[in-house]
Amino acid sequence: MRVQRPLLWIAGTAVMVVAVAALASVVTTRDATTPPPGAPLTDSTSSGGQAPLVAAGSTPAPAGAATNAGALVRYAVVAEESEARYRVGETFLRFERPNVAVGATRAISGEILLAPGQPAASRLGTFTVDISQLRSDEPRRDQAIRERWLQSARFPIARFEATSIEVGEAAGDGSDGTPVTLHGYLTVRDVTRPVTFEGTFRLEGGILRASARTTVRMTDFGFEPPSIAGLLRADDEVQIEVDLVARPSAQP
Repeated sequence: MRVQRPLLWIAGTAVMVVAVAALASVVTTRDATTPPPGAPLTDSTSSGGQAPLVAAGSTPAPAGAATNAGALVRYAVVAEESEARYRVGETFLRFERPNVAVGATRAISGEILLAPGQPAASRLGTFTVDISQLRSDEPRRDQAIRERWLQSARFPIARFEATSIEVGEAAGDGSDGTPVTLHGYLTVRDVTRPVTFEGTFRLEGGILRASARTTVRMTDFGFEPPSIAGLLRADDEVQIEVDLVARPSAQP
């Protein structure tokens, strides 16, 4: 009998996002207070909901803090050049054989308002990932994620809403990018949790490239790690990775 691959819906939690990484589209923000589990994110601010970037070592400004909007350049995520992924460890107990399941999607949307040469004045909001589009090397796993575990066929959109971003100092010639720490809320299905992404961003010929990753637990989002009759066990921890490419947008 063929052993069924792990049903790693967790990917969804991750993905999302998405937050990965963090270029935004639906720009709804929160204050620094953690919402109760499952609380909807519906507040908005006078600044349009985008979270401010802050320089390394400084205190993150409130999400609604004012900036010089005239200096900002709007960048939109290019979905076909971007990707959100999950990685989850799994073990086939009979053979004690470890494996890492990986699922990915390019169904990402979002935007960022960047202040060139002055990243602390930039603004970041929400980015979304269609987790129903996650694909791995095992179609049965993907189907189980959509229909049984993550139920992404019913709840297809995962959302990361940034509240603040800390910008570090680029090392050397800056070719490895500028480090950033992204604070915000990740919503999968009807569960919202605070998460922090670590990543980098850089501008190359007018193109914004960003990468970020975080680790979450399935149980924090209301899921138990998959376990199949003593044959297979998945880890509780899920790594979420996001690689984004964004280009200047003419949208006002």
